[in-house]
Amino acid sequence: NLELNKKINTEAKLKAYNISSQGIRFKNGQEIQIIKARKVEKIRTCFVIGENNLVTKGQKTIYIRISGSDGNILVKPNDEQSTFSFNGKQIIFSMKKDFNYENKSADICLYWDVIKELRPGIFYIDIFVNNNQIGSTTFNLE
Repeated sequence: NLELNKKINTEAKLKAYNISSQGIRFKNGQEIQIIKARKVEKIRTCFVIGENNLVTKGQKTIYIRISGSDGNILVKPNDEQSTFSFNGKQIIFSMKKDFNYENKSADICLYWDVIKELRPGIFYIDIFVNNNQIGSTTFNLE
């Protein structure tokens, strides 16, 4: 029974697939992928939350951390509420979204509004749900 419970607890986690993140700009109402850091208006992160019948249905919160190659997390200025609990620690997040999980796969996209010009380099994206890191990716801006 202990082994079975351990296996169920391990498998009862959400996972993110097909994660992609890039800088975008809007032109004539259309999203255009941009690779020049100074021209980026938003950072778009899209992924699929996988189907998992072992996860409890209901309201979930997705937290996304975006960090630059300097290690700094992108956050809204003066936002004291941009933390969540992960492995017993309060960590900073860039954006979050609440969604209703129905044990079916779901396509999700979130947008980070660029507040000040981004520096060129590699950007790291980490995705968290229910105290678990469910995926990560990187992208580069020139």
